[in-house]
Amino acid sequence: ATSVSLSPPSSSLRRAQHVVERWLRQGQRGGWRRSPPFWASPPSCTSPPPCTQRTRRWTPTPPSRWTRWTRSSSAAGCVRFRTPTPTLTLTATLPPPQQTNTKRLDSPAVRKHLNTFSLRELWPVIHMWTMVSQRWVQFVWDAVETVNKEGIEGDIVEAGVWKGGCTMAMVLSNMRHNTHRNFWLFDTFDGLPPPSKEDDEKAKVSYDLIQKGLDKTREANRLVENGKWNYGPLPVVMNAMAFTNYPRDKFHFIKGKVEDTLPVTKLPDKIAILRLDTDWYLSTKAELEYMYERLQPGGLLFVDDFCSWGGSRKAVAEFFEAKGMDAFEIAKEEPCLHYWKK
Repeated sequence: ATSVSLSPPSSSLRRAQHVVERWLRQGQRGGWRRSPPFWASPPSCTSPPPCTQRTRRWTPTPPSRWTRWTRSSSAAGCVRFRTPTPTLTLTATLPPPQQTNTKRLDSPAVRKHLNTFSLRELWPVIHMWTMVSQRWVQFVWDAVETVNKEGIEGDIVEAGVWKGGCTMAMVLSNMRHNTHRNFWLFDTFDGLPPPSKEDDEKAKVSYDLIQKGLDKTREANRLVENGKWNYGPLPVVMNAMAFTNYPRDKFHFIKGKVEDTLPVTKLPDKIAILRLDTDWYLSTKAELEYMYERLQPGGLLFVDDFCSWGGSRKAVAEFFEAKGMDAFEIAKEEPCLHYWKK
């Protein structure tokens, strides 16, 4: 066998050094991607590859993130690799939420801006939090406009708020004029309680089906959650109110069955709009008895369930019959809407 020396002559060595140094300069700029040929070994190497000796001038220094040398049996022990780009992790610290600035909200500039919006534009947000149709939400939106334009004093009260969509509409409508009115929200915030003996058979059957888990239609429409009918937890309602950016101190959340909470609650002296949506006889009758007298002349009373549930209709009929008053019906189709102007 013939032995052949792979050590290049001195002139070739100088040329190789020149080529490798050029590669190194290109590598520092990120331009070299090919491994050097097998004969481009460090100058002190006299044996065939792989070579194990290193000299300082052969070690690329700046920038270290671009190149490094390592042993490799496939490329004469000298191979350049691009090190992985380090992962950059961004962190941020958010400032604490600021308190609502009432003076900033209740300004001509803000009211002028809000007056450019209609309920139709805001409906994609509101409809997620209400079961009331857009037509009837538009009706209470306009009612808030009316009491503001006519100068009717008093707060706005809603009994039976579910997840707060209808209240959102009234709040946003009121912000077009002022941020002085208080909003009172009465609800169990834990779903509808069982109907009483004064309620109709339809209500009792519907409630029993839900308790047995047999009302799949209402479950599919998110009207039943965890066996609770019309479940609207308080945090969800408060979040909906926060969306409006209305002053937080203007909201009053009263949790519990209204027939239990009304007798022990310090109610507003004046009410401009009273909207009732608690479905059953006992709650509707208590709401009328405790709050109707506080409704100001020119104020509006809405009973959302007058046509839907017999108990609510019975309570309204008994209350107005006792006072010798007639109901002014606005719509006759199902589900109908009734309101009274005091």
